[in-house]
Order: sequence, then C-alpha cells, then structure tokens
Amino acid sequence: MATLAFDTLKFMETLQASGFNDAQAKGIVSVLRGAQEAHLDELATKRDLKELELRLEQRMSDNKTDLLKWVGGMFAAQTALILAAMFALMRGAGHG
Repeated sequence: MATLAFDTLKFMETLQASGFNDAQAKGIVSVLRGAQEAHLDELATKRDLKELELRLEQRMSDNKTDLLKWVGGMFAAQTALILAAMFALMRGAGHG
C-alpha cells in the first residue's frame, strides 16, 4: 500500500498552538490518518498508468494484426471466387 509521509506530532502541535485541546487535536489527526489510509490504495501510480498504457498498446497492435489477417483472408477468398466464376463462364462459353 502506498503511504504518504505525514508528521502527526508536528500536526498535533500546530493544532494545539491554534487553540485545539489535546483530545481535539488527537481526534483530528486520527480522522486524517484514517482518510489517508482509506484512499491511497485506490490511487493509480505512474507505474500503474505506464503498465496500463503498455497493455493497451499491445492489445491495439494485436487487433491490427488480426484485422490485417482477416482482410488478407477475405481478399484471397474473393479472388478465388472471381477466378472460379470466370473459369466457369469460359468453360460454359466454349461448350455452347
């Protein structure tokens, strides 16, 4: 889990110097620490984002490769059908 450096003693002293009593300062520090711990593990780090970017780039590359294979296959099938139709027409014209 990611942690954020936080000087709780200094923060409590600052609160007390501002007029908060010991119990109030401890309560505020406790709430702040709980808020930090509850949300830091949900944040994405630069490393998380870079890994996601690399995975997305790989997936896009794979999709392009798959699309090119599909288009190439369709082109070959279409060419074979056209040639078969032309051959059939030429054969039929020769016998007629």
